[in-house]
Amino acid sequence: MKKIFALFGIVAVSTLVLSQVYAQQNITESSVIADVNLVNQVIVKQEGRLFTLGVNIQNKIGTQSGVMYGVQTYQTMEGKRVLVDEFAILDPLTIKQNEYVYKEFAYPLPTSIGGSVELFAFLKTDKGILLSAAPLGNADVAPVAVSADLSKCAVDIATKTFSCTVTNKTNTEQNIILVTQIKQGDSVFAPIALALPPQIVLLKAKEEKVITQDVDNSVFLKNAFFETILLDQKDSSLIRRTTTSYASPEQPRSIDNVLIEQTSARDYVVKIISLGGRLDVNARVSISNASGICATQDVMVKSAVTPVALTLEKKCNTTLVSVTLLNEQGIAIDVNEVAHKTLFPEENKISNMVWLILALLAIVFVWVLFKNRRTPMLKA
Repeated sequence: MKKIFALFGIVAVSTLVLSQVYAQQNITESSVIADVNLVNQVIVKQEGRLFTLGVNIQNKIGTQSGVMYGVQTYQTMEGKRVLVDEFAILDPLTIKQNEYVYKEFAYPLPTSIGGSVELFAFLKTDKGILLSAAPLGNADVAPVAVSADLSKCAVDIATKTFSCTVTNKTNTEQNIILVTQIKQGDSVFAPIALALPPQIVLLKAKEEKVITQDVDNSVFLKNAFFETILLDQKDSSLIRRTTTSYASPEQPRSIDNVLIEQTSARDYVVKIISLGGRLDVNARVSISNASGICATQDVMVKSAVTPVALTLEKKCNTTLVSVTLLNEQGIAIDVNEVAHKTLFPEENKISNMVWLILALLAIVFVWVLFKNRRTPMLKA
C-alpha cells in the first residue's frame, strides 16, 4: 500500500512539472517574419533561343505566400547594361518555414534579341515587393532577321487609348499580330485585369503604322502595367515583348504586407504596410478563429505603416488575421489574409490536467496489477 501511495505522489509531482513545461513552451514562442531567397539558379539547357531555367527557392522564417519568380534579360549597349526583356511566371507559391521549392520553366527569347545576353532570376511577392535576385549566367544567341518590330507604346489618358508603333523591316508585305494584356499593378507579376483584342496588321514594304486601341475607363482608376507582344503570323514566333507603365493619380493605397505582433492571449498590434497609392483609404482589420470573427476595427490608412491595436473581449484561439481596404461605398478594393496561429492558446487546462492524471493512474493500475500477478501467494 505504501508503494501505491508513493506512486501517487510521483504522479502528482510529474503532473505539476509537465504542466509547467507546457505553459513555459507557450510563453516562449515568438512571432517571425518571412525571409525568402534564391539559393541556386541555373540555365538547365539552351536550344537556340529557347531556354529551360531552374530556380531553387528557400524560405528561412515563417510562412510566405504569393512568391512569384521570373527572368530578366540584359545586354550591354554602348558600355551600359540595358534591360531588353522581362518574363514572369504567374504561379504564386506558398512556402513554409525552412522549406525549399525547386521550379523549372521555359523562357522563349524574342527574335529581336541576338548576340550576348545576361540572364537574371528574380523573386517578388504578388504585390511587387522584390525578395531576391541573382545571376543565372551568360549565353550567346545567334541573331536572326526579323520581319517587323515594335516601338513607342504609350497610354493617352485624355482619349483613354493605348497605342503602339509597328514597322515592317522588309521589302515585302508582312502580316503581324499585336497582343496586349493589362495588369492591374506595378509589375509583370500583377494580376491580369483586361486583355485587349488581338490586332492582325498588314504592313506594306517598309511601312510604319500606329495601332490604337480603346481602353476601359476602369483601368485608369488604378496603376496599370501594359504588356505587349509582337508575333509573326507566318510561324507565330515571338518578335518582341515590351511593357508600359501607367501611374494613376486616383490610385488608392494598397496592402503591401501585414505584420502581426501579439503580446498576450488577447492583445494584438496589426501593422498595415502600404507603400503605394496616393489617396487615403479605410481599412477593416479582423481577427478570427475557426468559429468566426473575434474582433474587428476600422481605421484610416494614411501612411506607409498604420499600427492597429486590438484587444479581444473573449477567448479566441486565433487562426486568421485579415485586412480589407474599402472604398467610399464600403466595397472591398484590396484584401490581405494572414494565417496566424495564436501564440497564447487559451485551452481548457483543467480538462487537459484531468486527462493527464487519468492516463498516469491507468499506468499505475496496470503496473500494480502486473506486480500482484507475479507475486507468489504465501502458504497459510
